[in-house]
Amino acid sequence: MDDCSRQLPVLKEGFLDNPWVKKWHCFSMKVKITPILMSGIVGLVTVAIIPIVALGDRSETGEVDSALAQKSLFDRTRLITVKIFGEESWGSGIIIEREGAEYTVLTNDHVLRNDVGEYQIETADGQIHLARPEAVKFEHYDLAIIKFSSAVEYAVATLGNSDSLQEGEKVVAGGFPFGDKGLKYTEGQIGLILAKSLVDGYQIGYTNEIEKGMSGGPVLNLDGEVIAINGIHAHPLWGEPYLYEDGEQPSGEMGQRMKDYSWAIPINKFSQIALGAQLGVH
Repeated sequence: MDDCSRQLPVLKEGFLDNPWVKKWHCFSMKVKITPILMSGIVGLVTVAIIPIVALGDRSETGEVDSALAQKSLFDRTRLITVKIFGEESWGSGIIIEREGAEYTVLTNDHVLRNDVGEYQIETADGQIHLARPEAVKFEHYDLAIIKFSSAVEYAVATLGNSDSLQEGEKVVAGGFPFGDKGLKYTEGQIGLILAKSLVDGYQIGYTNEIEKGMSGGPVLNLDGEVIAINGIHAHPLWGEPYLYEDGEQPSGEMGQRMKDYSWAIPINKFSQIALGAQLGVH
């Protein structure tokens, strides 16, 4: 008689004739799980199976949580990102403030620079709003403010702390590429944080693929906070955007590294100026 059979007195006669019952009973003896006999064998099977199911589901639960987190980030990006366009311009922007029915949108100065006509903003619900640029100076940074009014309550971005960013940190970015392609959402990571800014305030290099038209769109951390503003895509076909703000040229090796990244302006550059100008942005 084996060790399991010696425990037969604790079970009803005939229960161990079923090989599956005997299997779980033996398992409970080996791992020192005390069978709980509430109604027949149900208590025994329940006690034995629960830890196995829990262990088997851990990886699947992690994958589900990750998928839900990514969907949440996508939705957050979609809701706070707007399309800005005029007769001669096209770009993206970030809703950063609401006061009554008036919304404030942060974008790049170069998105608004080439147009003297009317601007329009398209929000996440597909509505088109007339917009007006604000005469706010952001020193020498490639930043601008444009406003629109609506009775609809739109999501407003949460601004993070770009000073806490680290190279290798995962980020997502969004914007509207030129043409009717809809919102583009990309995942990547911070690849390079410069000790001093490039011309126009660009300081954060990241691996996300950015296209023409996504300028002014948000770069977010995994908490859904805006930590930078898109502005320069990787491998530009013309021009030489890689010049430090003090006029110094990057070394040859550093210049080559810079070309491999998209470039963004840290949100703290905007926040500091907005605070000083009392723009009311939180």
